[in-house]
Amino acid sequence: MKSDPGFVPFLVAEAEEKYADAVILGCPYEDPGAFRRGAKDAPQAMRDFSRHISAYHPDSGRDLSRWAVADRDCIAQNENYENEEAVFSCLEEAAFSVLRDKRFLLTLGGTRAIAYPLIKAAKRMYPRLKVISLDAHTGKEKRGTYVSHDNVFTALTEDFFPKSDLYQWGSRVGSEYAVKDCKVRQFYTPPHVKKGVLEQMHKLYKYPVYLTIDIDIMDPPFAPGSGHPVYGGIGTAELFETVALLQSLNVVGMDLTEIVPNYDKSGITTVLGATLVKEALIHFLPKFKKRP
Repeated sequence: MKSDPGFVPFLVAEAEEKYADAVILGCPYEDPGAFRRGAKDAPQAMRDFSRHISAYHPDSGRDLSRWAVADRDCIAQNENYENEEAVFSCLEEAAFSVLRDKRFLLTLGGTRAIAYPLIKAAKRMYPRLKVISLDAHTGKEKRGTYVSHDNVFTALTEDFFPKSDLYQWGSRVGSEYAVKDCKVRQFYTPPHVKKGVLEQMHKLYKYPVYLTIDIDIMDPPFAPGSGHPVYGGIGTAELFETVALLQSLNVVGMDLTEIVPNYDKSGITTVLGATLVKEALIHFLPKFKKRP
């Protein structure tokens, strides 16, 4: 599946996919309404930096090398990334092929819009799916001509996903219409994201869960290279603690989006993204088969 002979996979993600417990996909799609362009560079930027991260996780005592992780590089290499329909169709099928084999799916974006085909694929595989979103934006603005960070959850809930199965933590910006719609359901703003997880997690134990994260959940000083930075977000400690709490759930897939490396010359947003990928794999993979 590697189209680039110079491709370097994420950290220890060097297993053959047929033997893998988890599969990493990259999708450098940027929707036409992206505020800050450059999210297409994030998947490989995170992979490149991951080589500077240790596979061992001191807090949990786990080592990522104990699981077989494959990395497919970037999907839709031959597609026009301005063609939403083509990219979404390709990504949905790629994601479904991973989930169908009961492997953990972790997708690197790209902009927020890719959550639409990823959740669609997860819903096909797991009809009782619940979705957790960590995002500064409600994603509930009125639908336009294409899917974006503003309306991704409007599109999802209008097309195929029940509103009651969507849990949103961290949203702090949106129109009056969008915010009112969210507050009818599970809606926690910073600094109460971890609090929201603790209060609501008991409702999710019996269900497969898909986790979707927009890096703008973070306060901008922690992630200046965000596609749509919004002040008032959480810090890294709360982010990692929240992800660690979710390991008690049956998390079957996850995406991380809206990192724009060229807006952060220091590279700390890319560092955060790569570290978050490692944290997620460390916490969610124990439910999958370990290597001998």
